[in-house]
Amino acid sequence: MLVALCALVATILESRASRRHDRLSVKPDLNIHREFANDSATVSIQNGGLGPALIDQITLTFEKDEFSIEDALTVLSPKLNVHLQVTTLTRQYSILSGEKIAVLNATGSDKLALAEFLNLLRISLDYHSIYNEKTTVCGL
Repeated sequence: MLVALCALVATILESRASRRHDRLSVKPDLNIHREFANDSATVSIQNGGLGPALIDQITLTFEKDEFSIEDALTVLSPKLNVHLQVTTLTRQYSILSGEKIAVLNATGSDKLALAEFLNLLRISLDYHSIYNEKTTVCGL
């Protein structure tokens, strides 16, 4: 009887450890990068984790104005002396492990305007794993 009880406890503990390992083995880890080249500034998202990240929402803040990435062109274009390109990631868009996506690219000959753009821009990114573990990362 004692042996059976010990076996049951060991099975339960092993099951919990296995479940935890399964969750960690597909955990995404999104990072926000900014790159500044000669005449362009790029903001990108990279998944450095082991599993896919499912996007819930991307929020941008520029000069205390908060808006979605979908509204970036409308809000930012009148304020900046740069040309903007925006990649819209729809809700539940999946960023695979190791994948890097440029979400915002600003080009222009005015290097000071590009540097100011990167310094004033903030991004908040809400995402979750396939196990629905929610995470928020803020950057820039």
